Amino acid sequence: MSQSLRIVLVVSLLFFIAINCDRDNKDDGPKGDGSGESNGTHYGKVTLRSADFSALFLKTTSETNCAKSMDIYRLEGTCLSPVAFGGFALKVDLLSDIAGMPGSRILSLDEDSQSGGVIFPGSAFKFDSVGGSLVGNNQLTEVYSSKPDFKGMAVDLAYRTFTVSLKGKYVTVLIPSYPQPFSSFAEYACGISADEASQSRYQAADLLSGMSFQRGDYLFCVKDDATSACSASDYQWLDTASMSLTSMRPANVKQSKYLSQVGIACNGEQGRYSFNLKNASIYATIPSPFKLYGDYSHGEGSTEYGSADQPFGDSQYAPSGGVTPYVYYTYTNNLGNTSNGTELDINLNFTFSDSIVIEGVRTGDLISKTLPELLANIHEISLWVHDKKYAGGVEGGFSSHYAAMTASATVTLSGGKNPPKAKDSF
Repeated sequence: MSQSLRIVLVVSLLFFIAINCDRDNKDDGPKGDGSGESNGTHYGKVTLRSADFSALFLKTTSETNCAKSMDIYRLEGTCLSPVAFGGFALKVDLLSDIAGMPGSRILSLDEDSQSGGVIFPGSAFKFDSVGGSLVGNNQLTEVYSSKPDFKGMAVDLAYRTFTVSLKGKYVTVLIPSYPQPFSSFAEYACGISADEASQSRYQAADLLSGMSFQRGDYLFCVKDDATSACSASDYQWLDTASMSLTSMRPANVKQSKYLSQVGIACNGEQGRYSFNLKNASIYATIPSPFKLYGDYSHGEGSTEYGSADQPFGDSQYAPSGGVTPYVYYTYTNNLGNTSNGTELDINLNFTFSDSIVIEGVRTGDLISKTLPELLANIHEISLWVHDKKYAGGVEGGFSSHYAAMTASATVTLSGGKNPPKAKDSF
């Protein structure tokens, strides 16, 4: 089921993401509660937003001394609030923070990508003080026997970027979760032929035109102002031995330990290769948890078997009548208020304040450090936790252990028990 997207600019300086995902692009971080994979036709849209970018952009300084406890790890240094955040979004999961349980995916892409059609399905985005949005179709069609309280969220990215104001410059940091050119990786690591590597799907997997890099590299673009765009040739690596930025990838390059050491899995079972990035998501906690689940309109399992003749019938395993089964959603907020409907829209509002850290450097020491010395210690905090856990041989954990951000949810259900309208295209 192919979904299309459209970019909608907004003047309210809000940060919207709507993210399509590939089931092969899995995250080895913590999982939430829920069950099953998405199937069937989906109605409504899911949007992530952040209302704080205009405020962050206008702040005279975003540098604060900070100390955070992230699981068993203590993070100290200077926390920064980005003036922009972007990347290439693959998926979004709602999480209950019950260890060992799968996340409940709220966005998905097309079925072709799952059989090897699109290697990195999703969309690029950038959110800053100018605004911008990216909207996609709701993909939540799961029935939950546990009816979990969702307390967190994970966003999976093929690459992430953030921009901070530092030492009188605006520095954009790019961290890819895949190597480029991707076809060269697939030939070397997966053993695909040169003929297959020349297919358009492998060329399309190079999401950043004109660039070559390894998975987990940190690349830096330094500008004098926040409005100048970064071209491919502007990005440089950091040589951690000489503490200098260079246009040639050095031997002593700054990298994410997790992304650089954990390999991408190749899966050729479906005749065409698909790839599991074993990614490092960004995480947010949801301070006001909520329940959101779906029941099948024709009875349990009716998307597969047709348990009743008509919607909300109770006969078991009778042939379906003339109405195609659909999902009937239930939402309960943290106050216990419940609503129902067949069409679902979700808005998730992110807060990015203090989500970037310069580890081990206090604000009073910033002036005495060079820009490369500061960049050697800069991290997006969710990725920092992944790196620390990997270095310590620790796996999994709760999403709250990784989260440097918070999110609030606005869920709107409509349609009553009526069959949903034809789905929107974005």
